[in-house]
Parts: sequence; structure tokens; C-alpha cells
Amino acid sequence: MWHCRITSRWPQASGQSSEYAVYSFLRNYRQTPHSRTDRAPGHVALGRAVVDAIPHHRSWIPDPIDADHVYQRRLTTNRNASCQRRARTSDLRAGDQVLLIELSRGSKFRMPFGLKPWTIVRRNGLVIVAQRGTEVITRNISLFKKSQPPPANRLVPDIPSLLDDQVSLPGVDDCSLSDPELPDASPQPIVMDFTPACIPGQVTSTDRSRSTHMACIAILLRL
Repeated sequence: MWHCRITSRWPQASGQSSEYAVYSFLRNYRQTPHSRTDRAPGHVALGRAVVDAIPHHRSWIPDPIDADHVYQRRLTTNRNASCQRRARTSDLRAGDQVLLIELSRGSKFRMPFGLKPWTIVRRNGLVIVAQRGTEVITRNISLFKKSQPPPANRLVPDIPSLLDDQVSLPGVDDCSLSDPELPDASPQPIVMDFTPACIPGQVTSTDRSRSTHMACIAILLRL
């Protein structure tokens, strides 16, 4: 078994089986009926049902496989996978400026796509070869996004001044701050008086302590 690594950073197309499970995987795969042909791959390859480890002689009778049935199964599988992943048609082609998604950006507050654009060198189906300077990468087409340059003749709207927003009332003349008839608008210092004020009819702590002292003297005189 040879693994074909066709696209980097795309595990859907470059999956590998463990070495200790390769033989058991192949044995089970060759004896399991396929969903497209409705026959086991070993039955199609050998022309007989693989039921034991010792092969026995049988006449070679090629099984007819409906090509339309296999084609419809492939279309159904492709359509279901595209619908599940919300796939859309991409119009990327060679020469386009694209941005590459950062799979390990480190922080969720960073932009998902890099800011430095790449140039598409060639496209082979869903595989894109991009270049930036001397660096060349191969990625799946879903990891790229077309770069949109900002427009050159971008007009900036004029910001109105504060005087344009003022509304003049009829019959009212504009007054300047230098008019001598206007009061002085400069802030005046505020002096706070923290002297406690005595409210008539209110008993203070001094009066309360004095009355307590006189009551104690009266009790002592009675004794």
C-alpha cells in the first residue's frame, strides 16, 4: 500500500492507517460489499467469493457491473458531502491574488486570514499551488480567499464645521464673550464652611453630658 500525499494540511485526502492495522484493514475491506458496486472488492478482483484462506479453482466468470449505477452512487455521495460542508463553486484561477487562512493563529482576536497576499501559480481541480516571493505552498482551495484591493479613487466625505451646525434665530443678534454688558463667565472659587451650626431646640452632645453630670450630683446629695 502506497499513500499518496496530494495536499498539505488537508487530512481528508492524506489520511494514513497504522502499520499494525494495515493487513486486517485490507482483509476486512476486500470482503465487505462496496456501496457502489454492491459486491466485495475481493470478489470483483478474483472472480469468486473469498470465504477461506485456501483458494480453490473456479471458472473465470466476470461479473457485470452497471457503470451507471456506480456513477449515480458517486454523484449522490459527492452531493451529500458538498451539502453537509456547505460547499460553493470557486472561481479562483492562476494569477489571482489570494489570502491564506491561518490554521494556527494563536488568538481568536486575530484575523482568520493572513494580511500578505499570495499569487496562484496553477490550479488542479481542488488543489492550488500558490507562491509568495521564494516560498511555494500547496493547499486545498477552501483555505484561500480572493484578495480585494481597496479602490484607488476613494472619496472622503467632507466633515461640516461646527459653525455650520449652529442655527440662527430671527431677531437675535450674535453676542460675543467680550461684550462688557455680559456678566463675567469665569468660574468663582467655592468656599465651604465646615463650622457646625446650632439648630434651635436641638440637644447637643455637650448639653446631654452636662445634664447627666448634674443628675449624678443630685443623687449623691440625697445620700
